Amino acid sequence: MKRIIAISCIVITGLAFITAFSGCETESASEEPWAANSGGGGALNISPGNATLSGGQTAEFTASGGYNYAWSLSDTSSGSLSSATGSKTTFTCTATNTSAPKTITLTLKSTIQDTAYSQTALAYITVL
Repeated sequence: MKRIIAISCIVITGLAFITAFSGCETESASEEPWAANSGGGGALNISPGNATLSGGQTAEFTASGGYNYAWSLSDTSSGSLSSATGSKTTFTCTATNTSAPKTITLTLKSTIQDTAYSQTALAYITVL
């Protein structure tokens, strides 16, 4: 925080008036709690955005942006996650001999601790 001091001097026909103002300059943060310039994590993203796997294969997913991460799957019958929290998780495909490709949605939710602010990002896993 910077301190600002302003002094002005006015002279009117031999009389001098001196005024001084003192105050603090403040920086205004964006009202959007996710804005990168306000200390937030920015827009939430999952990389890669999609993966295609068959039985026994794995894919690692990485979160960026946001704060506290929680991972979940729309369907756990074809695979599992190595971790439900943290910035990385690995999906292990356990499905074998599927009759048709199946798409599972990987959901990443990010929240700011002790607030109501949250973001969600999605990635798609196709199981063969």
